Amino acid sequence: METTRRKILVIDDNAEFVDFVRRFLESEDFQVSVALDGRTGLEKAILDIPDVVLLDLILPDIPGEGVLKRFKEIDKDIAIVIISRFDEKRGCRFSLKAHRARSSFILRQKRLRNS
Repeated sequence: METTRRKILVIDDNAEFVDFVRRFLESEDFQVSVALDGRTGLEKAILDIPDVVLLDLILPDIPGEGVLKRFKEIDKDIAIVIISRFDEKRGCRFSLKAHRARSSFILRQKRLRNS
């Protein structure tokens, strides 16, 4: 019996981080699609709805909050995990009230480096 691989869409403007996450998830047998900006991520999601989205809130074109709202319009059952760094200088003004269902948050370090 053939099983369907789970689809994960990673949206983050840090290409090094995206590549790291993609390689790890593919090694765990997930089908991974990536986007380095919100607009591309939304386009990919419309063409092939993912099971899970890993989303950075700080994107170069569309604020992550706007991307999240659009995902809820595309398919309210998409599980979304917010993977974003918290910038104390700018602050991370994000309202959980509107997006509580099926959303999780992970804060990550500012840079990903090999030590």
